[in-house]
Amino acid sequence: MGKKVTHRKPRAKHKKTSIIIIAGLAIIIAICYMRYSQGTEKTGIQTDGVLLIENEDQIENLELNDSENSMVQSFRNKISYRIEDIVWDGEHGTAEVMVCTPELPVIIQQGVSDAVEASETDDYQLMLEEAEKNIQKTLDSDKCSMKEVQVTMEAKKDGDEIILVNNDEFESIIMGNLGEMFIEMLTENL
Repeated sequence: MGKKVTHRKPRAKHKKTSIIIIAGLAIIIAICYMRYSQGTEKTGIQTDGVLLIENEDQIENLELNDSENSMVQSFRNKISYRIEDIVWDGEHGTAEVMVCTPELPVIIQQGVSDAVEASETDDYQLMLEEAEKNIQKTLDSDKCSMKEVQVTMEAKKDGDEIILVNNDEFESIIMGNLGEMFIEMLTENL
């Protein structure tokens, strides 16, 4: 009786499948993040760099909910902003605000890529769970990849306080630019 020979396909043939899996997992994670990060209204501001989560009530029309999703919480806990400059015209002005956030597309890509490379199964659910663990670990670490983006926002005086008014660009930045990431992933894989 001869030995049973099993053949394993070379990894190169799985490249296209891996790319599709990575894109699919990243889209699922992005959708989950977006679903758990929307919700209530707040207002105000400080001019030094401050954590958004500790000062969200100082930005008018900011809608965030109290998500129980640990990935969303970890992402939000790292967001900070500072006012670089304000040009006033009476009680209203235009503020240049620097926003610092985790670099979510990079973090998701690396987390998913690591999960796919380490996986010895085609079970998408197991790969997704591993990708989520990788992403969570990165977001919780001090070595989380961060980026700064400058955004122009309307500013108002309210007594001694400066109030920034939320806008679509600021909202997109604090959501990790998930809309842009989703569109980019779709166009890359077509």
